[in-house]
Amino acid sequence: MRRYPVLDRAQRYAAVVLAHRRGWVDRAIFLLNHGDYLRDYSLRFPLAERARVLRDARKAGIDPAWAFAIIRTESAWISNARSGADARGLMQLLPGTAAQLARRDDLPWDGAASLDDPSVNIALGTRYLRHLADRFGAQWLASAAYNAGPAALRRWLDQRATLAPDV
Repeated sequence: MRRYPVLDRAQRYAAVVLAHRRGWVDRAIFLLNHGDYLRDYSLRFPLAERARVLRDARKAGIDPAWAFAIIRTESAWISNARSGADARGLMQLLPGTAAQLARRDDLPWDGAASLDDPSVNIALGTRYLRHLADRFGAQWLASAAYNAGPAALRRWLDQRATLAPDV
């Protein structure tokens, strides 16, 4: 088993800054997963693909901060991320969902591999967020549907129709 040296606080921070400057924001995020760095917001919550996210969020009519938060949570900015459920790319879209969105909105689609392309993934993901917000009527519900799926959210809502949303 290969052993790596333990970095002290200054070395860890230097590694984070270097990773961030090189565009390895996922590594910066994971290195900062420590209580000492809670206020280093620009490093912990990077705005990679900033222009693209801003443009596509505006086109979809959603708050760009929501799109940035989804990307940070779902993939930590790893453009070729894969989940156990086969969700792919920055916004962790399922290929079937992405294909439906692309057809509906006449967006480029060249199969599941195209979800590794940030331009395709962000365009589809921001439109999917808009679709879910329209369908469920609230951003917090749309976020739950995005993460767990619309069917799971519908089931939860049916089971707990009287539960306050802040519980």
